[in-house]
Amino acid sequence: MSRSLVAALLLALAGCMQTVNGPAGAQASGASATRGAAKPKLDYREYTTGVALSADFSRLDDWDSPDPEHVVLWSTPNRAYLLTLFGPCYELNGAPTIALTGRTFVRADADAVLVRGERCRIQRIEQLDARRLKAAQEQAK
Repeated sequence: MSRSLVAALLLALAGCMQTVNGPAGAQASGASATRGAAKPKLDYREYTTGVALSADFSRLDDWDSPDPEHVVLWSTPNRAYLLTLFGPCYELNGAPTIALTGRTFVRADADAVLVRGERCRIQRIEQLDARRLKAAQEQAK
């Protein structure tokens, strides 16, 4: 395979990814989020309001990974989603930056979270009750 073909494929792949940044991350694809200060550990599953087939992540404010099989993404200060992965994504622990394979809309069973070279397929996307979640985080501080 020629170098120019490899370079073109890499550029095309980069155009399909969206990066969600941690404390020191740089932005890509126009959407980035700084991983917030350490949050109290809550069981995010208690705050789900329903399954979503896809979610709009054209804007990202924050992210968290309570365990290797779940990622919480805040698309706005008042909208959050719990992503359940098909299996453990061990590189999430302490990762400053993650990426999503979808550009704007991320779909369960089709897209993935990319972190430190690991591709973690998304099994389910559930919307969270952001107001209840924020209140519980404030109370737990």
